Amino acid sequence: MKWTMNFKDYFRSKKDNIIEEKVEMYPITNDSFLDVHHHYDKNDFIFEWKELLDSNRELWNKSLEKTSDDKKVLMITLGGGFSHRHIMNIDNLLNIALTLRGAKVETFICDHALPVCLKAEYAYIKPEVIHHSQISQTLCKGCYKDSAAVSLQLGLTTHMLSSYVTLEQRQQARELSQTIPVAEIKGYHINGVNVGKHATSGTIRYFSHSEPTQITLGEETLRRYFEASIITYHALIKILTENKYESVCLTHGVYMPHGVIKDICEHLKIPVVCWVVTCLKNRFIFSRGETLYSMLHEPNSSWENIKWGTSQEKVIMDYLNSRWGNTKDWLPIPKENIKISFKDFANEKKIDLNKPIVGLLTNIIWEAYAEYNSRIFPDMLTWLQKTISYFAKRKDLQLLIRIHPAEQMWNISRQPALIEINKMFPKLPSNIFIIESNTNVSTYEAMQHCDSVIIYQTQTGIELTAMDGIPVVVAGDAWIRNKDIAHEPSSEEEYFSCLNQMPFKSRLSDEKIQRARKYAYHAFYRKMIPLTFFEETKDWLLFKSKIKKLDELMPNVHKGLDIICDGLMNGTPFIYPDEEHTQEETT
Repeated sequence: MKWTMNFKDYFRSKKDNIIEEKVEMYPITNDSFLDVHHHYDKNDFIFEWKELLDSNRELWNKSLEKTSDDKKVLMITLGGGFSHRHIMNIDNLLNIALTLRGAKVETFICDHALPVCLKAEYAYIKPEVIHHSQISQTLCKGCYKDSAAVSLQLGLTTHMLSSYVTLEQRQQARELSQTIPVAEIKGYHINGVNVGKHATSGTIRYFSHSEPTQITLGEETLRRYFEASIITYHALIKILTENKYESVCLTHGVYMPHGVIKDICEHLKIPVVCWVVTCLKNRFIFSRGETLYSMLHEPNSSWENIKWGTSQEKVIMDYLNSRWGNTKDWLPIPKENIKISFKDFANEKKIDLNKPIVGLLTNIIWEAYAEYNSRIFPDMLTWLQKTISYFAKRKDLQLLIRIHPAEQMWNISRQPALIEINKMFPKLPSNIFIIESNTNVSTYEAMQHCDSVIIYQTQTGIELTAMDGIPVVVAGDAWIRNKDIAHEPSSEEEYFSCLNQMPFKSRLSDEKIQRARKYAYHAFYRKMIPLTFFEETKDWLLFKSKIKKLDELMPNVHKGLDIICDGLMNGTPFIYPDEEHTQEETT
């Protein structure tokens, strides 16, 4: 096993200076596994990897010997320790499966090298910790130990981020991040790579707020993310120009550092594959480039002509109906939480069910700013403001705004949409109503009472068109755009022209509904690839592997795993042909 480290050149910042500091590291040798992990319980998930390889050590050793440089894959696991261990679970199972198929897998992990990263979350890492460069003494230790320990067990070539960035580059990154005007950070490029964009999105995600510089220590935190983006740029440019890889694999492809890495790969014309956990249990999206936009830009030919019959329709309708209680999804919302019928809610709020209602579904504000490009409007709040202003003049219609339930349910936003709406409209027009985030009314039931629904970027547009044929107007980059199902204005003029046609007074045609269901089936059961060997947990880990024997990761055992590995090694599409397995999987 080869390790590329350069702890001599490891530096971290303290206050306003850059100083050399000795970093406490556990000895990394093949004989010191227990020393490295003396802080872990023997039942910790780290030990499961050793047990898995020991189930057929001869097969593993032979597979390592037979790997080929012609199929060389770089697996980038950054921010994978502790609370994000599911990232390590996916990455390392893929490391093993790819090796068993002949790929030469190399891993890339962080060894305290970044001043902040994706793992930092406001709930348990306060901005003071980031500002005063204390991340390495809090968050990084456990993350590095986890990542290094698993890589050690697998015996793969492992690259450390600090080995690929010099002290001079660190100093330059620090100096630039401290002196550049804040307004220039978002658009800052290095050789065509917009490192400032991902620093900004990372900061937005950390604060769960679209304007982080308005928050205490927001500017200082943004500067740290910018510094980390520059360091990431230098490290990845070096390793990717010094080595030739068939593909690079990492999670998501947005925020910092993953967005920077994805953009560098595309800039260097290196195939990059990003993955994300989906809403549907045991299913994952793998895509070339950023996961969010793979759904938006894929050709319709990839799903229009798939096998379609009663079995496929039953599968997708069963799933869409299950969304009322989220019984087939990760982190399910119990049905008993829906305590108020929409009719009772409408009666309480004096909504006239005999007068046309137009629904509007918000996104989490910070996600809309951080993850998606704007299309018609500069941002989601501008869309809300202009749309509410429009409906204030349409007294023949009622606008029903459903604020995203996750704002309260999972407590993932520090910028509630209701507060922003109240800032813009201290007194709402009498024909505009709001279902607040924490109101226990079913979004689906409420929208069924609507003539049509306006969305920004939510995937709910797929469900509404497929389930009930409800006309949907798309104002942002939702997955349903470009599918010839919804109304898709491309400018403000077209958007308001579309609203002028309301109420539509009819559902979609049978042909459009079938098209919507076929696309929904493709989106949820073909683009979302099953890895059935995961089981849900009831804790922060989310899910864990049920794999006990190495042979279970060999080819022709799990179809979904074969598709993912083939895509990484050979460039084949990341589409699971569920229609070929529907009957088998639904009986």
